[in-house]
Amino acid sequence: MSSEPLTTTATPETAESAETGLLVAVLLLVLLGTTAILLMS
Repeated sequence: MSSEPLTTTATPETAESAETGLLVAVLLLVLLGTTAILLMS
């Protein structure tokens, strides 16, 4: 871990964090969708 500012872009760390964030968002959307379908049924 370097002491560079977080404003720097095009770094592998930010890319990985962005990918993980998207995966978490998709998983949350899927869970919410499944729970909504189960509750509506």
